[in-house]
Amino acid sequence: MKKIFLISALLLATFIGICFAAGVLYTKEKITYFAETLNFELHYPYSDGKIEPVDLSNMLYTNIYTFVGKEGTAGVNTPDSYKNGWRTVVADNPEIAYEALSMFGQTFIDEYNGQLLKWKDMMESDTAAWKKPKKFITDTSYRNAFGEPLSDEDRNKLLARWKKDSAAIAMNLPTFSLENYWKEQRKVFDRYRSVAKKCLLLDDKTLNKYIISVGNTCEDKDDPNIEKFWKWLYDQKLIEKIPESAREPQGDGWYMWNYPCDLLLLTYRISHEYPKKWTPRKVLTEINKFAAATEKILPKYETKK
Repeated sequence: MKKIFLISALLLATFIGICFAAGVLYTKEKITYFAETLNFELHYPYSDGKIEPVDLSNMLYTNIYTFVGKEGTAGVNTPDSYKNGWRTVVADNPEIAYEALSMFGQTFIDEYNGQLLKWKDMMESDTAAWKKPKKFITDTSYRNAFGEPLSDEDRNKLLARWKKDSAAIAMNLPTFSLENYWKEQRKVFDRYRSVAKKCLLLDDKTLNKYIISVGNTCEDKDDPNIEKFWKWLYDQKLIEKIPESAREPQGDGWYMWNYPCDLLLLTYRISHEYPKKWTPRKVLTEINKFAAATEKILPKYETKK
């Protein structure tokens, strides 16, 4: 009886510890900041009237900024405070991530939905920049990426592009709804799950070799296995074409920053930084498990017949 009581007490203490850690890692304020930052980075202040679904790299970068602030850095320059804090805590005990999902998952969905609707209201307002692109572009305060005033040539090019975007917004914005957004988001979610599931079908030697090749390529190290991995991904219908190089533009950055390499690079970094606790197979297995838990909280909409 004492033994059973002791085991029960230990389990309760463990559960309380996990809940406490999850509550420390995330708070209501952090979730709100996360949703605002994710929406701002992706969709503000201009777009073609569509809200593209979030991918894993967006979520990972936003999570880092949630803990280190917008003045911090992410990617290869992720600060040690984050690596030794949030990342290490979750790597030591992944159950904390599940508890955080249980505690704050729905809160995030609600907050993010609010941000999406706020974005739509802003885009539909009379003062929205897309409705008067010439006025916005001719504003002398408008600068290029280096903070320099635009040349007349650059200003004209930008104006032509924004006029084209304005026409797209006028067509696309009226069709936006939370229902349509989450249907598209689920498709992206399913793509990542397919990558994890199919990679888990590889034998350990091949899987490890492929994941290491992703890490080497991202670090500008030559690794012939990356071409084999890309071909395998293509053969599995996980990518639409084989990239010519890791620096091939895609989305808002290089190929290695986007699907499916963001998931594969995450797998490499965890298994590389915590080799005694995590192998590529264990990482992908846990990712697949966490994805299943996450899917349960994603908004569902009935398919109209």
